[in-house]
Amino acid sequence: MRRACWGNLLIGLLLAASLVLYLLLGYEVQRDDLVALWSCYAGLFAAWFLLLRLGQARHLRLLLISAVLFRLVLAFGLPLLSDDFYRFVWDGRLSAQGENPFAELPEERLSRSPDDPALAELYPLLNSPRYYTVYPPFCQAVFATACWLFPRSLLASVVAMKLVIVLMELASLLLLGRLLEAAGKPANLSLLYALNPLVIVELTGNLHFEAAMVCFCLASVWWLSRERWLLAALALSLAVASKLIPLIFLPLLLPRLSWRRNLAFHSGVLTLSAASFLPFLGLRQLPNFLASVGLYYQKFHFNAGLYRLLRTALEAADELELAEQSALLLAPAVVLGIVVVAWSSRKGGVGGLLEGMHAALFIYLLGASIVHPWYACPLLAFAPFARTRVAVLWSVLLPLTYITYATLPWGEWYGLTGLEYGALAGYLLGSWRVSGASFSLCGPAKVPV
Repeated sequence: MRRACWGNLLIGLLLAASLVLYLLLGYEVQRDDLVALWSCYAGLFAAWFLLLRLGQARHLRLLLISAVLFRLVLAFGLPLLSDDFYRFVWDGRLSAQGENPFAELPEERLSRSPDDPALAELYPLLNSPRYYTVYPPFCQAVFATACWLFPRSLLASVVAMKLVIVLMELASLLLLGRLLEAAGKPANLSLLYALNPLVIVELTGNLHFEAAMVCFCLASVWWLSRERWLLAALALSLAVASKLIPLIFLPLLLPRLSWRRNLAFHSGVLTLSAASFLPFLGLRQLPNFLASVGLYYQKFHFNAGLYRLLRTALEAADELELAEQSALLLAPAVVLGIVVVAWSSRKGGVGGLLEGMHAALFIYLLGASIVHPWYACPLLAFAPFARTRVAVLWSVLLPLTYITYATLPWGEWYGLTGLEYGALAGYLLGSWRVSGASFSLCGPAKVPV
């Protein structure tokens, strides 16, 4: 009895300490203050691991309520670790004024009306004023609604967007519980996503719409498990309308469905996804959007794994033109990896499909030219269904990338990038040796909950 009381007290103290650290990260710590930032993250991850071990089934409701509370306390301030939200508000204010955010570059739009106070205050804060917006229709709808409700208040617009993220996250937690039950897995595995500090800080605190992608992907799998094909296709199309990445999940369904069902489902997803772009993209705006997406993946690179290895090797061999095409050169290998995952996970039911989504997304991120910390958050949503905890390890390592912002001009520290991907490779190799099986992303889980 006494031991249980001490356990409850420790859980309460860990939750209270986590709340303080989230408040610091959400309202005080700047991204160039590495000591404070890494200290807060280290404290949060330490508390999270202890809560995973101490929080038995009887504490699950308390921990899930705490996870929602942590998100809510981060919902009422401007993001401190990301400046993407300025572009969100820029796009939203254009839409609220009846303009198309895809039609012009910010510098072109401002040159037409330099005295527009709603735009002039934002322009110096944009991190990509010379590029067309790359944010898909669902995001644009949220931007527009928030800025229509609060046309002149930056903070109010951002808070409105954050509250949408909180609602998406709440729906994701409910869906995770149902999907874990359907897959015959323990309900407390949802804490791998629900209480993960990277997810809470990056999605709600820093306002990233991977939260919508997660919610709609989980909803699609839930409706697939209920054989509600139209709703599943609609949910997956909304995921694509939030982030384009869910398109990589379509091959996973090919070996699972009959050819008639495949034709109907895939054509439905692609048609609904395309239809969501119609209010924004016409024949004139579509090239702008595609050009910016192409430039984003070809010109920019940050915290890349296989892409950085290939590019460095080609540059060392003085193949500079090929080095510029590293992303395209890696694409066939990524596609092949996803096809292999689709075939190997074809008989796994709900849990197998979500484990396949975890593996497919992991392969995609390994080959990507840009891996910001929030890009891995969907990986953590699928992690409860995987037999590996590589996503957990990655979430602990990703805050190291904020070292980029510690000095001016910004520059990536390739030593830390090598440490990050070396640790991931070491974990996967260790999993392969322990399992004694052929290589897969389904090795033994190392972090029980």
